[in-house]
Amino acid sequence: MSGEAAHHLGRVLRAEVGQIYELSDGQRVRLGRVERVGRDRVEFALLEEIPAYRPAVEVTLLLAIVKFDAMEWALEKATELGVRRIVPLAAARSGEAGRAVGEDFAGGVAAVPAGECAGVGCGGEAGGRVCWLR
Repeated sequence: MSGEAAHHLGRVLRAEVGQIYELSDGQRVRLGRVERVGRDRVEFALLEEIPAYRPAVEVTLLLAIVKFDAMEWALEKATELGVRRIVPLAAARSGEAGRAVGEDFAGGVAAVPAGECAGVGCGGEAGGRVCWLR
């Protein structure tokens, strides 16, 4: 693994040699053991394939925009739970911080937590636009 995803895993989540992760290519899920952690690269030893699931229903979450940290947490948890599509909504109480988060969201914030979903075909698809509610 390289690039931004490797940086996030190695530096933010502090992956360590020997830890086991579920890895998916969107079709299959395998276990992988961390062999090396570099600045922008994490190397795995692939282990056995594990059963993957496809959610019985596709869930779309309409999420009011909140401050960045809370929004990031909500995106991460929604993705972990298998939400297929997230549509950000600017509510009356979202304020200017909410509008800024909405602009970031439309630019791809949801792509980061998408890697945290073990199911095949599930997880973070940004809505691509921000819906402003009056």
